[in-house]
Amino acid sequence: MKKVLIVAQGGLNRGGIQTVIMNYIRNLHNKYIFDIVVFCNDKRDYDDEFLSYGGQIFRIYFGRGNSRLGKQREKFLRFTKGYFFLKEVLKDKGPYDIIHCHNGIEGAFALKAAKDMNVPVRISQAHVIFDDRGNNFIFKAKNLFLKSCIQKYATHQIGCSMLACESCFKGEYSIIKNPFDSDAFCQEKFEAKVFSQPVLIQVGNISSLKNQLFSAKVLFYIIKRYKDARLIFVGKAYGGYDLLLNDYISANSLNGNVEFHSETSNIPLLMSQACYLVQPSKTESFAIVLVEAQSMGLRCFASDVIPPEANAGGVRYLSIDDDPSVWANAIMQDFEKFRGSREHYDCSEYKAEIISLEIDKIYSSK
Repeated sequence: MKKVLIVAQGGLNRGGIQTVIMNYIRNLHNKYIFDIVVFCNDKRDYDDEFLSYGGQIFRIYFGRGNSRLGKQREKFLRFTKGYFFLKEVLKDKGPYDIIHCHNGIEGAFALKAAKDMNVPVRISQAHVIFDDRGNNFIFKAKNLFLKSCIQKYATHQIGCSMLACESCFKGEYSIIKNPFDSDAFCQEKFEAKVFSQPVLIQVGNISSLKNQLFSAKVLFYIIKRYKDARLIFVGKAYGGYDLLLNDYISANSLNGNVEFHSETSNIPLLMSQACYLVQPSKTESFAIVLVEAQSMGLRCFASDVIPPEANAGGVRYLSIDDDPSVWANAIMQDFEKFRGSREHYDCSEYKAEIISLEIDKIYSSK
């Protein structure tokens, strides 16, 4: 079997990028041998499952950094260290037929190492939007250089949306939508509920970028009409943002209307208990949670900065520049009309087994 070296972003925690990686591996591990490079020094959520498919995990950890070094100089040193680490893995654990980088423009060093070690298929996959507007000249020049390196060393440039691709790549690219587990997110597995009050859910890291505070403000307006409305948050807290969120919830007496669940919770089950997904993110490259929610029959209210590639017909886009009351009114109007009833959206094009066939074609290209 051909050998694939995956270059991850961070570790194999339950994030969106890592879930995409695992969906590929679940569907292709009988045809390819997968090893993975992760950028952490501790065990993460998906490690055991990954190892069960027979692969190896190689860890590189850069530490917290040196505050006395300039940020760009420190990144250069990290790229240099990463290049030599990858080259050593490719030499000692190979030969590899494919390298598949999931860490955006920062994967340039891995692609360079793979080119130097004669790996025939070298894939760069864009999962995030790199926005360098407002940054200084050095930062922009560095990103332009890395994009040029990717174009030079990658045999394939792919991404989950046009915005993600255009922010990471120069030259030609292909859009391959993110896959989801259609067996897990299947509304027929759960009993249909009758809702007397709106129940909202937001899934994602509790962070400024995911903007859960905005969702809490939406709930504040909804409970003026529906006093027992609920909001379910699912995700891991980052950067102390949860403290800010909890302060708002307490100050506005929303504690009895808000639930928090960890990222390891049964997300399909929690979605089955809600009638709307809210996703007021400040930035997203795809938002696979929108597909998962639509597959569960939920109507979705999402920030208009989120690319349209994840819309299977059940997403309404609103601006986070609007007052949260605008979102609240839109949700309440929908609830008064449909009472949270489930819809059937065709999400078949996002099925992991379908998307994995597109990846298989690239893996088999040489």
